[in-house]
Amino acid sequence: MSKDLLKKSLNSDVTQVPKPSNIFSRDMKVKANTKKSRPKTTTIRCSVETADMVNALSAVLNFKSVDEMLEHTINSTLEGLTNEERAEYRTVKKIYTSRRSK
Repeated sequence: MSKDLLKKSLNSDVTQVPKPSNIFSRDMKVKANTKKSRPKTTTIRCSVETADMVNALSAVLNFKSVDEMLEHTINSTLEGLTNEERAEYRTVKKIYTSRRSK
């Protein structure tokens, strides 16, 4: 029996230890967590029917978002305004913007 123990390989019972797929060293540069800047959003109150129409129109016209569709629609409408109406629009928009920043 003792002869069997001497002949037995010591490495036969040892299992291979798995190595990690990613090995890090102290010299590696770590990227800082950068937060993506998103524009502020708000809610607009409208009827459910209007919301459904806006979402359906956005989907049919292949816009990425409702916001993109509304921007396109507003810009198209602004192009059709007279110079006086555009000036009034800019003034009213400034008032709404200044109210929000307070």
